[in-house]
Amino acid sequence: MKNLHLFDSTNLTLPVGSLSTQDTLEPIVLESGQVFFYNQNNVYYHINNSLLVSYQTNFNIKQVYLDELLNVFYLISDRHIRSVSYENPEKCFDTDLWAPDENLDIEPDDEIVTGALSPDKEHIVLLMKSSLVVTLLSNFKLLSWQDLLSVSDKAAKESVNVGWGKVETQFQGSAKGSTSVMPPPPAGVDSGPPSLAWAQDSTLFAINYYNPNLNTRLVKVFKLSGGQCTLEYTSKPIPGLERHLSWRPHVMSHLTSTQRLPNKFVLTFIEKNTEIKDSFELKGVEGVKVLKWNMDGTVLTVVSDKNEVLLYTNSNWRWYLKQTLSFSFPVSLQWTSPYQCSILNSIGSQLTTYTWSWAVDSERGVVSVIDGAELLVTDFNRGIIPPPMCTEKIACPETINHIIHQSATFSLRVQYYPCILFGKRL
Repeated sequence: MKNLHLFDSTNLTLPVGSLSTQDTLEPIVLESGQVFFYNQNNVYYHINNSLLVSYQTNFNIKQVYLDELLNVFYLISDRHIRSVSYENPEKCFDTDLWAPDENLDIEPDDEIVTGALSPDKEHIVLLMKSSLVVTLLSNFKLLSWQDLLSVSDKAAKESVNVGWGKVETQFQGSAKGSTSVMPPPPAGVDSGPPSLAWAQDSTLFAINYYNPNLNTRLVKVFKLSGGQCTLEYTSKPIPGLERHLSWRPHVMSHLTSTQRLPNKFVLTFIEKNTEIKDSFELKGVEGVKVLKWNMDGTVLTVVSDKNEVLLYTNSNWRWYLKQTLSFSFPVSLQWTSPYQCSILNSIGSQLTTYTWSWAVDSERGVVSVIDGAELLVTDFNRGIIPPPMCTEKIACPETINHIIHQSATFSLRVQYYPCILFGKRL
């Protein structure tokens, strides 16, 4: 029954006049407070209100991963992996660690589509344009490579469906009659690039990819053990699944993605055996650009195609929209600590860091819980009402960010973007 309060925010205005208007910057905020930025060909260092070019390359930078213990960035480009030292941030030096055309028998036009460094910094997984899954050790020696589209690769484990787990035997409430027949898949299929997510213990990684032979997206889960990389699970076709994929920290069994169903747009939870566990509707959201968890897995961040940053939390598998931040430009987001995130607008002119805290909004036995544009109010003076049930619901025209209980008049102040609603008396 907690709400997410904005504890503090700081703004850093960046001198971007020298950059091309076509440049889109991504932030890299270090624990020490140092701030770097990167775009397609450059890494910049911010110092004394200036942006200095720390590193420059002719290759297209796909991702940048940080190893603060070694003071290096790992740059994954379309053709190389490079280690870039930032010990002297004004002039970084690089080491060419690995190139696919030098280590794999691939076509000349093959390239790296995406990649990810494991949380323990011991492995790197790369996805090639040719659908190869390449696993490297921390010393950048080749561990394995597999064809993502191969039908001959059989998963080590198959999902087991016992009687009580069948859809026909599950309680479906009032919707049972309408869902007993599976709806047809949506017309549109997300045939975009694959996505990759690591489990926090670095023993599992998952890939969400489009299979052109089946004209649908699937999820495969791989396991690293004993110096080998093996396929653990392959999902059944998931109609409407989109390219997003994120593994929830501290909850090893849950992957998250988005799914476009015939009658709604949902955020879907996928178990590590690739079976769909649960979902909730993303109300008012037409599309998602970014899906990220905070560091301890208690806050789910959704960046919508309307440039809104939505912060969701849950209690007993009931999900609540706690904060909505609206921006005029597309944004990039990085969680720098469990309750601190940095947001950079697309033109790179301002980096805003938000610090959040938990709070129980209550007064005289009355507790108020924010859920998007609804305020769930429970009067415990009348009796014990367990969440997600409540005594009253107050509907607002916009999503709510903050509320204030006024004990003198026993009323509420409800703040939502961009207005403030006064005096909602209970």
